[in-house]
Amino acid sequence: MTKNIIWSPDSERDLEKILEYLSSEWDSSVAVKFLDIIEDLTSQILINPRQFPLIYKGLNIRKCVITNH
Repeated sequence: MTKNIIWSPDSERDLEKILEYLSSEWDSSVAVKFLDIIEDLTSQILINPRQFPLIYKGLNIRKCVITNH
């Protein structure tokens, strides 16, 4: 069975804002590095989603913190 990661609309907007900020305030390589981190984490989620805590048990929604910042 293929699993999918579904981003909430809020998460998509937040990611867009973060990437805009990183591109404008830092070097574009910082934004690329951030996207690499996200790609690595999404791969981990697909492999073993149970390593991330449930935030809505009934809907089986889990949370993954990308960075502390």
